[in-house]
Amino acid sequence: MDDSVVVEGATKTFTSRFTSQQSVAVDDVSFRVAAGETFGIVGESGSGKTTLARMILGLVRPTSGTVIVDGVDVWAAERAERRSLPGRIQVVFQDPYSSMDPRMKIGRIVGQGLRGRRKHEREAEVVRHLELVGLTAKTARQRPHELSGGQRQRVAIARALIMNPRILVADEPVSALDVSVRGQILNLLADLQVEYGLTTLFISHDLGVVRQFCDQVVVMSKGQIVERGTPDRIFDDPQDPYTASLVASIPLLPGGRT
Repeated sequence: MDDSVVVEGATKTFTSRFTSQQSVAVDDVSFRVAAGETFGIVGESGSGKTTLARMILGLVRPTSGTVIVDGVDVWAAERAERRSLPGRIQVVFQDPYSSMDPRMKIGRIVGQGLRGRRKHEREAEVVRHLELVGLTAKTARQRPHELSGGQRQRVAIARALIMNPRILVADEPVSALDVSVRGQILNLLADLQVEYGLTTLFISHDLGVVRQFCDQVVVMSKGQIVERGTPDRIFDDPQDPYTASLVASIPLLPGGRT
């Protein structure tokens, strides 16, 4: 099976403009994600997982190392190849409201990536994708503030899928949602992955959620990968003290179930 994402020796160092001090956000990280796999990147705030995701998305240039997405070297490819990235990889962020213009209607937000299409074709695709994520055609006429958090996250997923990507980055996609809605969004992402054959990078601080959703996991701490393996192996037999502390922090239901 081919690899959809290849990260080799990725490092990102930030330099303070005030003190010239350097801090390493991502430190020599390497991994491969097979096509069709759900790959979890777990770590607490400040672990480097979001910076790593932004390097993969082409939003933050690595200080050193290589990032290859769907066969394209993100930071060494010619400009024309880099312009093809939105059709290869898309992202769903933690807080979709912050990435939506509150003045725009949902139909326009979802269809932004289809600007070259005729109006009636674009509108039809918007409705199709809204319905695909469990919303109605009426949603296209609403604005972000009229929707619940779960509905906005569904809009964000529709906006990503309308570009027909091969890879989806889900950056803490359920951490801002009520517990009652989280399962719905996770089930939706799982169903869409199967239907579209997506490769999914699932970024989270919650090892419990990752255990339910991912095929393989890397655990990050202080910019480095400290553990990797299947969710069950990491959950049942953590080898690194940091991973063990993450596992220990997962709440247990009565009877010892997670």
